[in-house]
Amino acid sequence: INMRVLRLRSTDWKSSLSQYENNIWREHFRISKQTFRFVCDLVSPHLARQDTNMRRAIPVEKRVAVALWRLATGNSYRSTGLVFGVGRCTAMNLKDEFCLALLKSANDFIKFPKGEAETRRAIQAFQEISCFPQVVGAIDGSHIPIIAPKNDPNDYYNRKQFHSIVLQGVADADGRFIHVSTGYAGSIHDARVLRMSSLVNEVENRTILVSPVIRTGTGEEMRPLLVADPAYKLTNWCMKPYPETRAITPSQCNFNKALSRARVVIEQAFGKLKGRWRCLLVKLDESVDKIPLTIITCCILHNICIEVRDDVDVDPEDDDPDDLPPLPGHMNRAGSPLRNKIKEAFFSH
Repeated sequence: INMRVLRLRSTDWKSSLSQYENNIWREHFRISKQTFRFVCDLVSPHLARQDTNMRRAIPVEKRVAVALWRLATGNSYRSTGLVFGVGRCTAMNLKDEFCLALLKSANDFIKFPKGEAETRRAIQAFQEISCFPQVVGAIDGSHIPIIAPKNDPNDYYNRKQFHSIVLQGVADADGRFIHVSTGYAGSIHDARVLRMSSLVNEVENRTILVSPVIRTGTGEEMRPLLVADPAYKLTNWCMKPYPETRAITPSQCNFNKALSRARVVIEQAFGKLKGRWRCLLVKLDESVDKIPLTIITCCILHNICIEVRDDVDVDPEDDDPDDLPPLPGHMNRAGSPLRNKIKEAFFSH
């Protein structure tokens, strides 16, 4: 690639921007030019600065470009700054300011279906990819690699033997994140992350997963559900598969296959998230307190791309399942009977 194209030192930012041909643009920014403009319009009210007598303000487009370059390539702040003709600290500040500005729109793009009509639409979308009933979302955790923190590094050392922060995500049938929670040290089990997250409170306070309710053939009530892997606790709102033992029955196998077809959307969502925003693949060289903001920003951008149908080619990264063993007490009193009722009503034929 011609270095003249890559080193954008011109003060005429829009002229420099136009030098990027589409294939080079997509390779480095991981979004289309149309999506770039959409994001600029979104954050402009919070990022626009006035010129002063001392210096000209950095335009919003350049601020966004610096931030997206860092997020999309995973390059260091120093090398990102060199591309755009700004210092390392400036590049870091521009990226932090962009993340804070985009966070103001988080609830517009990451939102759980609420109310019966929205929830029904979410269930119907899952019905088209799996015959598992009443599914609104699939939940899982993903490890984001980080540089070993100075304070309590062992807390962040996970069972895959690297330092990480856990991202808990819930995805809908389109791979859109409808709930994210992050900032948890890598050694924390997925089931414990769920207990610590706001999601449990929202379920228990009945602000989500309330209706529509259906009944099985024997009259058992079924609320809307999340589907999860075996690491999670089995409850009356979070379904997980039967253990894959020699004693597994054909109907239990059918149950597991249908649940797996619904659950795979969260693994695919994590894969696309990391495939597009490659800062999440390399060890994030940021202070631990800033990393959750970076992760959430990438999740918002992931959802924006789905919203505006930005289908830039992304090689999904394999987000290896943890295969975590369940914690003790991994099912509640209501979960196991409900799982059996669902199996009998929908998967015994």
